[in-house]
Amino acid sequence: MKEAAFALCVACGAASAALAFPDGAPWGMDPAEGCNQCHFDGDMVVPSAALAVDGLPERPLPGHRYRLHIGFEAPDAALRGMAVQMFYEYGAPAGELKAVTSAVEAQGSMGRSRETAAQSWEFEWTAPQDMGQKDADRRAIMVHLWGNAANGDGSPFGDQIHHRIIPLNGLSKGSAKRP
Repeated sequence: MKEAAFALCVACGAASAALAFPDGAPWGMDPAEGCNQCHFDGDMVVPSAALAVDGLPERPLPGHRYRLHIGFEAPDAALRGMAVQMFYEYGAPAGELKAVTSAVEAQGSMGRSRETAAQSWEFEWTAPQDMGQKDADRRAIMVHLWGNAANGDGSPFGDQIHHRIIPLNGLSKGSAKRP
């Protein structure tokens, strides 16, 4: 009897987890855990070559705007989800993301996909105004890219999570494509 009750609790918990975030990754998710907070049953692909971003400068200018094109190559996925987070190395949000198409949405330094059939998404990122002005710690910005190659069953099980961190360094006048 106890085993049946336990199985029912597990099943209900799994069902509620699957329905907990039908619109995508929760705002404010922990950048260290990302999509793996809910999709935890498989091995995470780290660093993932399936995730790429074009438009990131190697050394951003304070207050400058950058158009970011994020791609996620997951040919076997039934659905795809993506989240991007911009943080200083010590954990504070870095700059602001803005949605530039209806396939994405943004809030502060986090963006996420709304379109699950897409393989690429676009954002505009405004680098922080105070970046690197006084505190050497503030110079390192970490771009966390998350991808969910979902199997389409609506549950957090059986999906393949991808993660990639791209570090951006201090101030510069140049920019470069980031693989």
